[in-house]
Amino acid sequence: MLAVSSSISTLQNQIDTVLDCYADSNAMRTAGVLRDAVAKSFAGVEVLVGLALAQTIRGNSGESIDKVLRCYKIPNRYLDGNENPYAQKLCADLKITDNKGAMLLADVRNYIIHPLDRNPVIKPGHLKYVDGDLMQYVRLHDLSQFYLEHSLLRFCGYTGVSYRSLL
Repeated sequence: MLAVSSSISTLQNQIDTVLDCYADSNAMRTAGVLRDAVAKSFAGVEVLVGLALAQTIRGNSGESIDKVLRCYKIPNRYLDGNENPYAQKLCADLKITDNKGAMLLADVRNYIIHPLDRNPVIKPGHLKYVDGDLMQYVRLHDLSQFYLEHSLLRFCGYTGVSYRSLL
């Protein structure tokens, strides 16, 4: 199911891009640029998922990301109240019904890039529940980096079963 891109040099450039997204995202978070840190980390996940599926991710990236996370057996795909109470509550507040981390991250990343609703006003739910508590961005960044770290390890052939804890 999962494939690898054509040439070695192209693959190296793509992996370099994923690593740049990871490092830049951490630097942004450290500098307090939390929204952009989430968006940059999510971009790295999208690039990596595109590599894993051997296709450019278009449209609903959350579904494609969840597909690869499921295939790689990456934990924390579903955001239940015992392990991820903040993320589960954020899903409920934003009316994301399936409680998948990839769907939540895609939704928030889309808000970061496109904050206006159709009215045009800033999306009120996101404004209240995400921007209203900047720790949400810290937690979402951690979740995105978790997916990026462990998916990259799987993509490169690592099959260990040790995972770090989420915030």
